[in-house]
Amino acid sequence: MGLFQTPQALVPASISGMTLISETVASALSSLSFTGISSGYKQLLLMWHGIKHSTTGSNFVIRFNNNSGTYEGNALMERAGVLPTQGNYWTNSSIAFPLSSQNIVPFGFNASNSSYYHWAKGSLLIDNYASTTRSKFFEIDCSYYVNAGPAGWVYARGQGTWVNTAAITSIDIVRIDGSATFTNQADTSIRLYGIS
Repeated sequence: MGLFQTPQALVPASISGMTLISETVASALSSLSFTGISSGYKQLLLMWHGIKHSTTGSNFVIRFNNNSGTYEGNALMERAGVLPTQGNYWTNSSIAFPLSSQNIVPFGFNASNSSYYHWAKGSLLIDNYASTTRSKFFEIDCSYYVNAGPAGWVYARGQGTWVNTAAITSIDIVRIDGSATFTNQADTSIRLYGIS
């Protein structure tokens, strides 16, 4: 054996991967559910963009197992013309963030303008979703433009817990106010991934 040895590559014990579980192009939907989610992953990742509403005055939130139990956490929230609310604690019956008189909701409020940067967009990461003994931790990032009511863009980034030990078998986008439907603009979609 010489003085110098060939370096060995570090090989992780396991290599994580992402699997596309479902891709949806919304067309005039009042709700959307990803159901029958397999327990075969470690985490779930939901990503969306290009979400446009048919009219103003509606809120679209996210729930797990279509359950309106307790979702709580902290978030950084901003709205045009309003100073950022940092580390704000919230408790809701769905994933939504309270700011002034308007909630910041993942799938948009009044998101009916005409350009990509105006449309609702975001991502949701859920850890240990298949556990039947632990509450579910999640991280979310959502932003969109508001063209009626409170003016300007809104943004929220937060972490939270679904205070429930049931395994998550569905992710549900639910309209809680108004009468709008939501549609993906051309060449955009909603994608659910499983992370190994």
